[in-house]
Amino acid sequence: MEKNHATPILASYVTYKELSSHGNYKSPYQILAEFIKYIIYEKKLYAFSIGEIKSRVENEFEFYLPDAVLKSALKKIDFVTYDATGNYCVNGEKIRVDGALKNTEI
Repeated sequence: MEKNHATPILASYVTYKELSSHGNYKSPYQILAEFIKYIIYEKKLYAFSIGEIKSRVENEFEFYLPDAVLKSALKKIDFVTYDATGNYCVNGEKIRVDGALKNTEI
């Protein structure tokens, strides 16, 4: 049986559109950063690689994005830092997620 991808893709698009309507975001990278923040918050991530976050974005929202786009979005997240080992680290005390994303059923 073939998996129906339309529902999660549509839900992700509607959430993206809702965030862009808020007017608080100046670039698509800031909106993508909110999706990544949501994953970090919901999955309680404290460290991850670019490959891991890419996989989680694909699985959760069905966004298939190049590493460079994800890296640019990660730079927009103030509580995520890149360390010398090539991993991203999360400062759990500073985590903030846009309420519009947390309150949207996906």
